Amino acid sequence: MRKITLVTLLALLPVTAAQAADCGPLKIVDRIQMMRTSGADEDLIPVLVNGQPQKFLFDTGGERTQITRTAATALNLPIKQGNMELLDVTGKVSRDAATAQTFQLGRMRGKDVGLPIDPGLEGKPFDGLVALEVLRTSDIDVDFGTDTMNLFSTDHCDGQVVYWKAPAVAVVPIVWHGYHMSVPVTMDGHELRADIDTGATTTALLMDTAKGFYNLTMGDTDTPEAGNLNGDANLKIYRHTFKSLSFGSITVKNPRPYIIPRAMGRDLTKVGIGGSRVRTERDEIEQPDLILGMDVLRKLHIYIATKENKLYVSDASIPTPEAAASAEALRLSQGKTAFQQEARAAIQNADTALQTAPQNAVALNNRCFARAVMKVDLDKALDDCDQAIKLKPGNAPLLDSRAFVLYQQGKFQDALQAYDAALAINGKLAVSLFMRGHVKDKLGDAAGRDADIAAAVKIEPNVASRFQLYNMSL
Repeated sequence: MRKITLVTLLALLPVTAAQAADCGPLKIVDRIQMMRTSGADEDLIPVLVNGQPQKFLFDTGGERTQITRTAATALNLPIKQGNMELLDVTGKVSRDAATAQTFQLGRMRGKDVGLPIDPGLEGKPFDGLVALEVLRTSDIDVDFGTDTMNLFSTDHCDGQVVYWKAPAVAVVPIVWHGYHMSVPVTMDGHELRADIDTGATTTALLMDTAKGFYNLTMGDTDTPEAGNLNGDANLKIYRHTFKSLSFGSITVKNPRPYIIPRAMGRDLTKVGIGGSRVRTERDEIEQPDLILGMDVLRKLHIYIATKENKLYVSDASIPTPEAAASAEALRLSQGKTAFQQEARAAIQNADTALQTAPQNAVALNNRCFARAVMKVDLDKALDDCDQAIKLKPGNAPLLDSRAFVLYQQGKFQDALQAYDAALAINGKLAVSLFMRGHVKDKLGDAAGRDADIAAAVKIEPNVASRFQLYNMSL
């Protein structure tokens, strides 16, 4: 993947003249409001792929930033075989990779970005995953209590990173294995090597370690059987409740990890997830004793100081209803700002394309739709859509764009006819069904509204999220 560069935008902390001579102050370069999945097990990062909002899993255990085949297909991304093999838990291998013209995460933006297709993520409540190779050019600060990620410049004074208020902060060394990070922890009196994996819903302890350090007997009443590893009946897993797990002075009480067998070629980090890993020849010594999943991490605030190779850990913030509402507002604000930037770029790109090819229906439609989502030059947008439809009559997406312009203009009866025309050609267009439902609502047809929106959600469960970033009110 092409590296995505960051630009320092804001200095947070003061620094004395003496300090400035030796090192720099802490500087934030981006702030990202993550979202929890419906079960609150994982954190999702809002990204834009070719200007379209997507939700990617934050996965410190991932080998590379990846996308699902479903998302790549829906976005019409070109797919071809790449030079990386991804292996899912069933042994299925994929060398396919999609290419995104643009990939944006917060203020980071990359062009012609290669995204491996992950065969292990299909059916999950996200469109791909963000691994650390995208983020590790910065320090990464995450408060899992409020689902807030801050990215800081690595150019700062060593040890001067704790900007948040906490009764205690522990500092532990990080050992990097590629883009994976291991830290020492202590669980019930024994020091273990632990990998931090935000893509794992639950913590997992190697069975060898459970037997050797803790003398646990698999299948006892205090260590009952809890299923099998990744669907393999020969690889039984167990669970056990320990008293404590500590990062120095910071302690998580009563962790209850799965106890899993050592099984090379299997993805041990994804108990409860089922993602993929890169096919590599990894020695068994590289496997950690413990994989820290979100059941433990959710209770922490961590700051990954990448150049210092240190992890700063405190208890997570306790979210309040007001903070949750503020976080949601910030998430939408961030997404809208980024999407508006993409829409402006789409108009500029269409302008350039139409100078040399004025009969380019795709460029006309792109400019029509971008103007509509920004709610600017709506008469010109309608002209663009009309020209595109003349060039490609009977095209449902073009009719949908035209209907959306009419909705933004407040011409609801005309918009209804336009959505009817689009759905007469393709009755499975979720966006057209969703918007026709809202048009019917504007016209006082509550029953029609409910029927259309229900049909849209059945086809595309997250269809409503598409419109959260547009300059509109439903």
